[in-house]
Amino acid sequence: FSFDYLANFTVGNFLEGEGEVILVQNSQLGSEASKSEGFQIFVSLYEEENPLSEAIIADSAPDLKISNDREIEVGTGRIKGLSFDASTTLGAGTESTREVWFVQDGNLYQVTSYPSFAEQMEEILGSLRFN
Repeated sequence: FSFDYLANFTVGNFLEGEGEVILVQNSQLGSEASKSEGFQIFVSLYEEENPLSEAIIADSAPDLKISNDREIEVGTGRIKGLSFDASTTLGAGTESTREVWFVQDGNLYQVTSYPSFAEQMEEILGSLRFN
């Protein structure tokens, strides 16, 4: 797959567990803003028989607290997905993210960003193409 992204961003990938991580991040490091500009996509095999739903996400990631969920269409092929705010308790703190999950060709795509970059992330995902 491919997608359009900002000129000052870089894309990298690596294997992790049973899947692959694609990192999209601002390559102009140094400013505080650049540290939260970007997102990651975790791609893994989708083994559920039913279509992706909030209930399936909750079952697969029970520590994830989901709010503000809505259905969206991703990419030029208008793939149905779920967009939501997520929070996870890590030690004494809580981490908040904006996420988009969708299934395509038997793979689950879990896209995660800082809330401050969520709008740009969803715009970039609008250009997603499966070749």
